Amino acid sequence: KKWEFIFHSVFIWVMYFLMIYVTFWSFKFTEHLSLMTGLTIFVMASFGMVVPSPGGIGTWHFMAIETLVIYGIERTPDANAFAFAAHGAMTLFLIAVGVISFALLPVINNEKQVQES
Repeated sequence: KKWEFIFHSVFIWVMYFLMIYVTFWSFKFTEHLSLMTGLTIFVMASFGMVVPSPGGIGTWHFMAIETLVIYGIERTPDANAFAFAAHGAMTLFLIAVGVISFALLPVINNEKQVQES
């Protein structure tokens, strides 16, 4: 199942990137930013997740905002709002998928037991 693992890993990273890119359209001051800018913010903010902090709170936002500054966006409350919206959307989505997956575990495990008997 090596290729399934690789596919799912790449898929997860692409979805994280798209969450940032789609958030560009939520704000007037970022709607003109390119796909490459989104990729740069994604990579730099991911480095912020490496810093030991709970859930990347603060470090992710700092790196995302500083990367926006590199691309000409001023360090304003709007930049903070972008970072919180992007990170918040990713976190809420992850929590929702986790809750759904946890709820489905008994159903999936029950089906496997029926197939094995």
